[in-house]
Amino acid sequence: MWLTGEEPVRVATLPQTKPDRRRCEAMSLRPSKMPVAAVSLIPLAERWAIGDDFEISMAIDQASREDLLELAHCFDDVDDSFWNWLAGPEARAETSTEEYIAMSILVDAFELAKFALEQQDQS
Repeated sequence: MWLTGEEPVRVATLPQTKPDRRRCEAMSLRPSKMPVAAVSLIPLAERWAIGDDFEISMAIDQASREDLLELAHCFDDVDDSFWNWLAGPEARAETSTEEYIAMSILVDAFELAKFALEQQDQS
């Protein structure tokens, strides 16, 4: 179920364009819809698929250092097939799969986690 404002709306009724930035309350990602290199990231993507910028910032601010480190290193062993998929045809498509959206948002969370760790290390 996707939320827009305070009113719940079913995914099927939402027009989708580029990666949807609404929050997904319950996401079940399908490995068959992504490259093998992304499959190990599914638990993190399901946890951090928070499309609202404010909400993801709050989640990062409240995350433990251990969680931030996990996010900051989640792509360490991911090969180019993952990045090629993110930059591939779906990046320009009118609609995106939940898997693509979740992994795109995971990249955002990764960047925010790295920044938060840098800030912690400087203080």
